Amino acid sequence: PPDGERAAAEALIAEAGNLSSAGFRFAAAVRNASVTQEEVASLRAAFEDGLDALDAAIAEGGGPFLCGGSVGLADATYLPFLERWAVQLPLTSGFALRPEEGEPPRWPQIE
Repeated sequence: PPDGERAAAEALIAEAGNLSSAGFRFAAAVRNASVTQEEVASLRAAFEDGLDALDAAIAEGGGPFLCGGSVGLADATYLPFLERWAVQLPLTSGFALRPEEGEPPRWPQIE
């Protein structure tokens, strides 16, 4: 890929760990009785901020994939944990990464 595309992909890959960590902290906190509701809310907000940033990055890249019109390494980096959360979080926390049928998506680029 051209240097600009490569740099964008590398930046997205580097950021994947932050989003993954934010999602894991939220998912774990929801099931931990020693974590206060305020702490859970703060962790959820941090996770949602990461999803907002990812959604914006996809839109900025021209979508529908992270770096434009074709699947790349950056997509392969995010896909496993996004798919896991799309299934796990509604069951364990009531948090829906994907909208209910008929509802507009909060993160349309991720959808």
